[in-house]
Amino acid sequence: MTPEHWPFFSINSRTVERPVTVYYDGVYDKSSAVLRMVPHDTARLELSSAVHTWVEDNFEVDDQVQINVVKLDEKEIQISLKPLE
Repeated sequence: MTPEHWPFFSINSRTVERPVTVYYDGVYDKSSAVLRMVPHDTARLELSSAVHTWVEDNFEVDDQVQINVVKLDEKEIQISLKPLE
C-alpha cells in the first residue's frame, strides 16, 4: 500500500501495527496485521500463516486479488480477499 493508506489504519501517532480481521473463503482470520513501514509510513498487510497458505494454494503468480477494506468500528478493521473476476 502507499503512505496515503496508513492514516486509515493508524490508531494514533505512535501506532506501528494494527491488528485486522481477514475474511477469505468463508473464514474470518484475526491473526493478520497492517504494519507501518518507516521512514515513509507505507502500510503493509502482514498475512497470518493460514491466510498466506490459502493465497499460495488458490492463486498463481499472474492472478489478481480483490481487496476490500472496511472499518467496522474504531477497534476492528476487516479486509476481504477474493479472486478478481
